[in-house]
Amino acid sequence: SYVGTFRHEEVTPVIRTGPEGQGPLVLELFHGPTFAFKDVALQFLGNLFEHFITKAGDSITVVGATSGDTGSSAIYGLRGKKGVEVFIL
Repeated sequence: SYVGTFRHEEVTPVIRTGPEGQGPLVLELFHGPTFAFKDVALQFLGNLFEHFITKAGDSITVVGATSGDTGSSAIYGLRGKKGVEVFIL
């Protein structure tokens, strides 16, 4: 679900912060196509939809409305998936 869409080879790397790398560990969730943490879930969800929709020989239309980064994450997660249409307002 993440190969080719995330910019980091580890997808969501864990890094040590602070001076000389002695600080707490932080999970970086911004390496997806829209730089939003939501990409982690929505890239997987798009592939899940495509798998079950094509297996059933059906189609689905996703309609959403948002004023934030959720819309772009949903679009990127669902674009190009067989049997899936997405409309974000």
